[in-house]
Parts: sequence; structure tokens; C-alpha cells
Amino acid sequence: MIIADLFVRAPLVALAGEIATERQVTGVRVAARTAGATLSPGELLVLLDPDRTAWRLDAELSRAAEAGAAGLLVPGTEPLLRSTVLLADRLEMPVLGCREDPLETAMKLAVLVASPEVDVARRVLAAHRVLDAGATALAEMRDRTSAVLGTEVTVLARDGTVLLGPAIPARVRTTVPVRQRLTGGGVAVPVLAPDGRTPELWLVTGGTTDEAATRAARSDPAKGISTTHPAKDITVTRPAKDDTTPRVAKDISATRTAENDATGSAAVAGDEEVLAVAAAAVQRSLALRRVDVERDARRRSGLLGELLQAGDDPGPSLRRRAAEAGWRLDGWHTGIRIGVSRSVDVVALSTDVVSALAAEGVAAVVVAEDDGWMAWVTNDTEPGPGPVNRLAARVRQAQRRLADLDLHVGMARPHLGPGGIARTLSEARDAARLAGSRVETGRFLHVDRLGLAQLLLAWTRTDTFVPAAKSLLATLDSEPGDLIRTLTVYLDAESSLIEAAAVLGVHRNTIARRIAKIGQLLGVDLTDPDTRLALHLACRVARI
Repeated sequence: MIIADLFVRAPLVALAGEIATERQVTGVRVAARTAGATLSPGELLVLLDPDRTAWRLDAELSRAAEAGAAGLLVPGTEPLLRSTVLLADRLEMPVLGCREDPLETAMKLAVLVASPEVDVARRVLAAHRVLDAGATALAEMRDRTSAVLGTEVTVLARDGTVLLGPAIPARVRTTVPVRQRLTGGGVAVPVLAPDGRTPELWLVTGGTTDEAATRAARSDPAKGISTTHPAKDITVTRPAKDDTTPRVAKDISATRTAENDATGSAAVAGDEEVLAVAAAAVQRSLALRRVDVERDARRRSGLLGELLQAGDDPGPSLRRRAAEAGWRLDGWHTGIRIGVSRSVDVVALSTDVVSALAAEGVAAVVVAEDDGWMAWVTNDTEPGPGPVNRLAARVRQAQRRLADLDLHVGMARPHLGPGGIARTLSEARDAARLAGSRVETGRFLHVDRLGLAQLLLAWTRTDTFVPAAKSLLATLDSEPGDLIRTLTVYLDAESSLIEAAAVLGVHRNTIARRIAKIGQLLGVDLTDPDTRLALHLACRVARI
């Protein structure tokens, strides 16, 4: 136990001799004055006499230093005279001021010095008591832990980002899943993920290089110590040890320096044990919450599966359950498929996906799958090209927000009604599959009318090829001049105007005008070989 540790457990103020706050304390002695008191080396002398006459306090300091006392504790926190401060610094004798009754404070310190394990046990018990009282919200658990420790606890994300509490002056090695002693007496304890190896969160008390000064105003959260004692002298001694720094076999110090070795004592060990209790409580809370999240994910996935099978007639029961889930079945649905290439916890990351979409103004239904997420946006009326393109841009921005997940995203066209959910999600799934190999597009593909012809060739082995082909050519079917047949003959003739005109029995200029109109209606470039091949396949499918 060192002088600096005492600031953690009692409301003390360093009045002088701060450079010597790493002195070992082996006992606590209470006396009215040093004159006549028998002092043993390493004892903290608690003076009950409030007289601070300069010459008297200087004499007390000199006698305490001569006896080898660890320090001097006086009533009150008023600043000392400059001469007394200089004397204390020269003698390297810490002078502490006491905010509360000195006898009551001496009792607390005596128990702490004599049996620090008792104090640690009391604090751990207090942590169990308050954290087992039904607190499930992370913020509330942090607040209760802070109250037990008498200092602010900071919650860090797995990457070291501050989630709750003040910033941490010392660095935490967030990739090392063990308890860590930080510079200045701080402690970091990981909250492990379900695999038991990966830190999910960190609970940290941030020390500084001047631990005594920063902890001077802290109050003692533990109760139950007697506040009265009839004796005027209290002597509790504890043999000094060669090494007062506690060691934990499997714990690795984040920054093991000489200062850490000095301050990493019983009080810091107490902080560590309390944080360990809190970490276990947070881990249990997160596990229970994860069970609820996984149960909800299974329910939503099952509901979506039923909707995809039901098609255009979901039935009253399915409609009711969809309404309870907040899903709109009527209207125009635009599907989004978000795939992830590597192994991740999809259920746990669902909140991040929803948040990324919401940050870009996309209010989508999101359902987790084994290797990604299905999502869709519902509109009351059919969205035109402008709104659809703006939605695609927002989805792409959301993908960039989640760049660390290496996602591939496909977005489909709007489809109407309950059956439209199945159709648009099927398109989105195919588009995402193609997007996975399209590095040049940022692994994002949007199935709009402009780009549909380019995707048909890759869709020939998918369930959505036939409806996609017919949808593409539907624009031509409503126009005069039998444009679908003209396009088919023209492509069968290897894009020869003369041969197509001969087959159809019209002038070559008529074929040229029709081909130009087809390109305009479809929004494609018929001079591009890939586009001609895709349209050729679409025309053949349309004739089946």
C-alpha cells in the first residue's frame, strides 16, 4: 500500500510533499500531536489537533520525518504556509488534508492498510449488489459501476472508440483480450464476445500521470465502517513486503513502466476486481439481449420466407403478422440485397446496417440471412426514374459507411403488391451476386431499365431471366410497327439492315428507323456487342 492509494478510498487532499506519494504505508497511528507518540517507520500519522501554527506544524513534520513516518494527515484542507510546504518537500514528507472527521478517516485507512483484501471484497460485494439489481441498459450499468468505484468508468467499443463516459488519457491495447494496467493507475477490463476470445467492449478507469491530484476529491462508496472509537491512539501495523505490486498470472500490462509498478498496488487491484464484476454483468446482459435479437431475427426470416412463398395472395393471417412486424405489403417495393463475402456475425451487425441506411435517409425493412441482409423500401405510388436513382445513390452511400465489411450490394426495380416483394428481392439477389465480382462498379449494381440489357446475359441461368427479359421488351410491345419482331429478325441477321428488310419485306430505311426507335425506347446502344447479345437472348426468351 502506498500513499497515492489512500486518495482512492478517502476524501484526502495533498497539501505538501506530493513528490513522495509513492511511499509505502505499513500502518496508521492516531495522536493529538507527535510529541510523546511512539512512531514506527512507515506509519501514517493522523493528527487530531487542528492547531496549524507554523512553528508547531513544522515541528510535527520534523519529528515525523525523523521517526521515518510515511506521511502526516492533518484536519482540514486549507493551504499550508509556503515555508511549511518547502519544508515538507525538502523532507520528502507528504502532508495530507482531510475533508471529513480525522478519526473516522483514520478508521477507514486503518482497515484499508491492515487488510486491503477486506476493502476489495467489500467493493466487489457492493458491485455484485448494485449490478444484480436488474440493470440491463449499458449506460445504467456504467453509472452504477462508477458509483461503486467513486470515479467515472468509460466504455470503449472494440476499436477503442468511446461509447460512454469521458475520454481515456492512457492507451488501451484493444486487440489484446486481457486485463490491462494503464499509465497513471488506470485499469482496462475486456467484455468478451460469446466466443470467449474477442473483446466486444472495454470497461476502463483512466489514470493520469498525477493520480494523487486527480483522485483527491473522490468519496468512499463503501459503507459499514464504524465511525466512533473511544481510544485516542489507534495503531494498526502490517509488515512491509519487498514487492507491493500485485501480479495476475494471465494479465499483461498494456504499458509496463516504473510508474505502473509503483502505482499498480492494492487500490488499483480493487478497481480491477470491481471492473471484472461489471464486465461479467455486461457480458450476461449482452448475451440475454443477443438471445432476444436472434429470436427476433429468426421470426422475421420465417415471416419473409412465408411471404415469398405466398406470392400475390398472402392471406389474412400472414397479412396480420406482417402488420404486427411493421411491414407494408401493398404499394411499390424496391428490393435491396446486401451480401458479405467474409464470415461475420450477421445478426449482431444488423443494427449497424439499419443505422447506415437510416443515416442516408433510407427507411427500409431489413431481414438478416446467413450471408447478408435482404431489405426493401415501400412507396405508395410507383417511383419514377428520379426517385429510384436517388434511392440507389443513398444505398450506395450506406455501403460506403460499412466499407470495413467489404459488402456487395444489388438493387432491383420497383414491383407492385405483396408478390412484388418476392420479385424485387429476387432481382436484387441476382444483382448482388453479379456485383460481387464487379470491382470497377464498387461492388454495387442497380437493375434499372438502362442497365437491364447488360445484365440479361449473366441472368440466363437464374429464375429472374425470363421475367426480366419480358419486362425489358414490354416497352416495345405497346408500340406500332411490330418492333419486337423487327429487333429479333435484325439480330438474327447479324445486324444487317438489308437482310432484315428482305425477311420482313420492307425497305431498309424502314428497318433503320425502327432500330433507331428501339434503341431510344430501351435506352441502350445497339452498336455495343454485349448489348446486342443480351437483347438477342431476350428476344428468343420472349418468343417461348
